[in-house]
Amino acid sequence: MSAQLAAQQPDVARRIFPSHEASGTLAGMKVVILYRPNSENSRLVEDFAREFAQRYMDKKLELVSIDTRDGSATATLYDVMKYPTVLALADDGQIIHEWQDSMPLLNEVSYYASSAA
Repeated sequence: MSAQLAAQQPDVARRIFPSHEASGTLAGMKVVILYRPNSENSRLVEDFAREFAQRYMDKKLELVSIDTRDGSATATLYDVMKYPTVLALADDGQIIHEWQDSMPLLNEVSYYASSAA
């Protein structure tokens, strides 16, 4: 019976995590960085995004200014009070991971970033 259970485990994992890819990330996730351009932290965020793009060419992240309507709405929706904030979001909008008021390591963010289309 245990051999049969072991043979079924991959199917169970596919049913629980149907979007799991071989690359070690989950499909449908995205990373959003909420920040304020022209602030004391803007260069830190922009340098982070540039380094991320160079290191992980197959992944993307989204920079969102909180000074825009969409940025303000996103900050309100996720109760973001400190900037910069990095949000790892599932495809349904649920927060998977969040870093507020500091920038995470590039490899931490790369796990959550979706592949560039």
